[in-house]
Amino acid sequence: MTHSMIAIMDCPDEMILAIWNKLDNIEVLYLFVGVNKRFGKLVRDSTYTCSIQLATTNSKTNKYCSLPDSILDRYFEKVDTPTLTLENLKTIASKKCFSLTSYCHTKMYDIHILPIIRQMVYLKELALFFPVDERSRFIDGIHLENEIIIYLSHLQRFTFNITTHTESTKNEVHLQSNDDIRRTFLNWRFGQVNCYISHYPDSIAQCHIFSLPCHANNIYCISYGFQGDICRNGRHLYLSDRVYPFKHEFFLRIARAFPLVTHLSVSNNRVRDDEEETNNKMISIVEFDHLTHLSIYFQRAINAEQFLVDTYTRLPNFIHIYVSYNRKFYTS
Repeated sequence: MTHSMIAIMDCPDEMILAIWNKLDNIEVLYLFVGVNKRFGKLVRDSTYTCSIQLATTNSKTNKYCSLPDSILDRYFEKVDTPTLTLENLKTIASKKCFSLTSYCHTKMYDIHILPIIRQMVYLKELALFFPVDERSRFIDGIHLENEIIIYLSHLQRFTFNITTHTESTKNEVHLQSNDDIRRTFLNWRFGQVNCYISHYPDSIAQCHIFSLPCHANNIYCISYGFQGDICRNGRHLYLSDRVYPFKHEFFLRIARAFPLVTHLSVSNNRVRDDEEETNNKMISIVEFDHLTHLSIYFQRAINAEQFLVDTYTRLPNFIHIYVSYNRKFYTS
């Protein structure tokens, strides 16, 4: 490593940047921050600091996970968690574009995320993509208007893909319908919006709202209530429902809505009734023409047949399959 470092230090700036551009931003920062003044100046260029991904994808499970502590500690050893003090609010306030993407469920949306966004009074473009847990009410058009947009008078573009999970005994929340949520966007001025609600027992519900056309490349928390809106950008999908089984018709909607999906994870432990579908000889075949990675999490083998029987699903590519069945793991 010492000889390699000496060799790269002899290269002109243009060649060093060309090498760094072939690496992930987090790798560049990890390897070259603090090496010397020259590298310190180069590595602080906005090319490497404007977007830093602090998570990685597990190649077997297709799930997002945190980077190793050895890497994170290099940057965050001085951070006092779980509270983080923003010392330079002037820098925050001057931002004109801001995008926040998270694949982990957060319970801190109202406490931490909202206050930060409201500080960015000069924002012109805003993008929010994340799931929120344990709210008493859904995040809908009225919430976005009253809690975010009203603070951002310069905002010109607002895209989002937000899932809210609620656990409430309030009947008005549990009884809300898709149309109720759509009506909260009647006066929306940032393009088309769609939504769906999945209701569960014990007053638990999930509401998914998203901008159209869908801009997200990675989409999590798709449940049985998904209506089938086209999202051509979607490449990585995570389908999950712990109460209702995913039926064949649901996967037909998914395949049509995400025609370019390459990575698919399915978590569903409910046993479906295949009698009607088995007796229907005219059943349409689900086709995932671009799929290369498939992760399946089931407790019953019959649910995995959806992808392993060619009369149900067509997978034309050579794909990597990861199956978790009855707490045992199989790869192929």
